Amino acid sequence: MRKGIAVLATVLLSCIMSSALRAETGEIPAILGFHSAITDEGGNAIADGDVGIKFRITDANGAELYEESQMVSAANGLVSALIGNGLTQDGAPAGGVPMNVLDPQGARYLEVEVEGIATLPPMEIASVPYAAYAQQALGVANGSISFDSLSADAMKRITEALTNGKDASQILLRDELPTLYSAPAASSTIGVAGGLTYSTANYLQAALADLDKAIAGSNAKITAETGERSAAVSAEAQARVAADSSETSARAAADSAEADTRAVADAATNASVANLDGRVQAIENPQRLSFGRSAWGTVTCGLSPAVHGQNAVFSSSSGSTVSVAFVQPMSDAYYSVVVTPTADGIDTYSINLHPLLAFNKSAAGFSVNCNNVPSVDFIVMGN
Repeated sequence: MRKGIAVLATVLLSCIMSSALRAETGEIPAILGFHSAITDEGGNAIADGDVGIKFRITDANGAELYEESQMVSAANGLVSALIGNGLTQDGAPAGGVPMNVLDPQGARYLEVEVEGIATLPPMEIASVPYAAYAQQALGVANGSISFDSLSADAMKRITEALTNGKDASQILLRDELPTLYSAPAASSTIGVAGGLTYSTANYLQAALADLDKAIAGSNAKITAETGERSAAVSAEAQARVAADSSETSARAAADSAEADTRAVADAATNASVANLDGRVQAIENPQRLSFGRSAWGTVTCGLSPAVHGQNAVFSSSSGSTVSVAFVQPMSDAYYSVVVTPTADGIDTYSINLHPLLAFNKSAAGFSVNCNNVPSVDFIVMGN
């Protein structure tokens, strides 16, 4: 048979908690007392034993604000529970109903669901549980009490407690502090705890003076060190510039000298190459040479040597050597002389043993070694 729920008691703030607990915690417990009877459709109480119950607190619009589950013991259909001692949806202990859930800014409703039975219509939570919000009364909000609201007796007791029976004129009010401690002389009356690094003074003004000296000394040291480092860096930079300039000048002079030496060597090499190239071309390409017969004739050897020919005359003789002079000198000694015996039947053995030679060439003439030959024909070809 289906079960029904009869709410036999209103939901009460859990003031039934022992006064010992309240005294121990200093707070109103954030739990709500719940008492009810569960019957079936016939009005019979359910069997004794544990029954699962879900409690939900919602606002007037039905929005869920809090939910927990508990296993509650039933006896003759009656159940009692402390809402706030159950388990949350994730299985953790609830630890009480959050106070903001009971904020009296709007109505709050309690929904009860027993072992999956359709939830009964919400029941509005009565005013007694809202007293939990009065927990704020355990403290006093800042600014809620002024001196004007205190009685004369209260002020007297406060004064006696602060002055320990001494002159009440020594009491300073908060409003007087800015004026008192804004004066320059105030720093001479404010004490300073010991243990400072740069001062052993007992008062703020003296400690500040010592600190100012320490800062000034540190700044002077930093300034001096900065100046020394700047001067060192500047000197090093100038030395480097001078060294670089000197090295650059030395390298430039060396490069210039080397360039001059190379230019002279290259010029000499080019001249030698040009001269050699001309000679090589003359040897490899004789057709490029333009030989002309610059002189020719016959040299008569013997006791009365003589020279007959074109542009050639007798110059001198010595033994078998006859010297020939040019009427018109050659431009230089670079010319060719071809000599050959004049008559046939000459002893070839003697010629081979002592060949005819033209030597001592110069622009003025040359010499011929007759080598016992009666006469020698010659041709001079200039380039």
